[in-house]
This record gives sequence, structure tokens and C-alpha cells, in this order.
Amino acid sequence: MSTDDRVEEASAPRVSAHQALAAEEIENMIRANAAAVALPIAPEHLPGVRTYLALAAQMAALVDGLELGRHDESGSHFLPVSPGNAGAATGTDPSR
Repeated sequence: MSTDDRVEEASAPRVSAHQALAAEEIENMIRANAAAVALPIAPEHLPGVRTYLALAAQMAALVDGLELGRHDESGSHFLPVSPGNAGAATGTDPSR
């Protein structure tokens, strides 16, 4: 399976009911994390925080569902490339 195939598959929602966070879990996470870092959250900001946390959980489930192949690069490996030689790192040649 190519990288393009995996990206195309990832665009389709695949979050199952057990992967999605319930409203109560989201509330508990917000309260616990805010308390852990002594971050006051104004009541008028809570709806936006809830929405973002639910969205972030859905995105994480999509990424978690992707299968990595033998040739997928580790995020811990960084290979600097000069802007003029960017195609060498990706296997594409922008001059063609």
C-alpha cells in the first residue's frame, strides 16, 4: 500500500463508537488537565474547549488507525535537506 493510498483512506472517518470520547470523558479530561497545570478556564470558553478536545480525539483515532509500512520514516529521524534539493528527500524532483 502506497503513502497516497494510506492518505486517501485516512480522509474517510473511521472512528468507532468505542474510540470516540463520551461527553462525560471530555468534561473529566478538561477539568483534570486544567487542574494539573493550574489553568483557569472561563465558563464561556468551555464550549470551544469541549469542541476542540473532541475534534483532537477524532483526529488521533484516525492517525492511530493508519498502518505503517517498513519504509515509513520514524518521526524521531530528521534529515535536513537544502531547499534546492528537496526532491531528493521525498523521491520527487521538482525540476521535472
